Amino acid sequence: MILARESVSGQRQAKPARVLGSALAVGAWLLAALVVQSTVGADLAHSVHDDEERLELHIRGRHEPPANVATPPRTNEESIDPWELVSV
Repeated sequence: MILARESVSGQRQAKPARVLGSALAVGAWLLAALVVQSTVGADLAHSVHDDEERLELHIRGRHEPPANVATPPRTNEESIDPWELVSV
């Protein structure tokens, strides 16, 4: 009977430790998620803002076409790179 009481009291002491451990794990996960979200969110916000500005200028007719990069003349022996075949 004494052993039964000790095992019950041991379970009661273990439960707050388990709850504290779970709370610490959840808190660490939330902190990590917050850091990652703020870092990635700042990068995305910057690129979205640039895209919005470019789109707005295009709609208003004040856009400047991208400068064409002149490629040097080549001989028949030189190969053409795939990205040179596509105009943007």
